[in-house]
Amino acid sequence: MNVERAVLVVIDMQNGFINEQSQHVVPRVVDLPGRSSPPPR
Repeated sequence: MNVERAVLVVIDMQNGFINEQSQHVVPRVVDLPGRSSPPPR
C-alpha cells in the first residue's frame, strides 16, 4: 500500500438508517473495497 495515497473511508450503515429508500445502497457499499483495492499479490 502506498501510504502517501492511502484513504480511510468510513460508511455508517447502522440498521436504524437502512430503510426502503436506502437499502439498495447496501450491496454497492459491500462491493466497494473489491473495486477500489488492487488485487492481492
